[in-house]
Amino acid sequence: MKIVVSLLVLCIVVLGILYVMDDGREASAYSWKFEALPEQNGMPVTDVTLVYKDREFDTGAHVGTCFDIANSEWELLPNEVAGAICWWAGGGREIGVFIESEDRIVREYANLVVKLGQLDEGDAEVPSVRGPFVDMFRITDTGAVLPPRPMSVAVTLGETAETPHVAIKVIEILEDSRCPVDVQCIQAGTVRLTVELVTGMGTAEEEFSLGSFISTETATVTFEDVTPPKRSTEPVSENDYVFTFSVAPFLQ
Repeated sequence: MKIVVSLLVLCIVVLGILYVMDDGREASAYSWKFEALPEQNGMPVTDVTLVYKDREFDTGAHVGTCFDIANSEWELLPNEVAGAICWWAGGGREIGVFIESEDRIVREYANLVVKLGQLDEGDAEVPSVRGPFVDMFRITDTGAVLPPRPMSVAVTLGETAETPHVAIKVIEILEDSRCPVDVQCIQAGTVRLTVELVTGMGTAEEEFSLGSFISTETATVTFEDVTPPKRSTEPVSENDYVFTFSVAPFLQ
């Protein structure tokens, strides 16, 4: 009888060790690949790939120079087990691997979600920002489970674009400091907008800058592009602006 009990205890201990080993917390299981791409509007662009247990997961191209958080002075956030930072001109993005469940009975792949967060160093008047984070994909034993494909919409000033998840209306152009295409600049500049977002939860006015995103209760809205390009010889009329947003439903 003692032998049976001892064997049962041993089995429980071994299973517990396996669960701990397999829940995705081991930092050495993760690494990153960074590939420099051609510059866009004078800004460096890097393709970032997550490597987890010899499997590669493409996280896309990101503006900035990228590095592994493990090899830097940055610290991982709570429940973040690996991360990469892409930084340019005082801001950027963080690609993080997060464990969403503390239940060790739910084995490794069910817990791991790769998320994208915004970064801004702030200034004397505006505090620094790390987040919010939005889901990019979930890692499973068969690969990456992607959220539904984002929807791209283009709107002019004062026009409303309707999508199944959110209505988007550009109310005001706050800034257009983009570098003219016929001039060489030290900084690329940006475009800032006041945008009205209407969802099932109500209406809110939000400030977007080019490349930034805001999450509603059902989707992430990203200000992706603006046309026409800016030129030093001729100002852009407000009626000529076209703003492109992507709407990405949340990962279920």
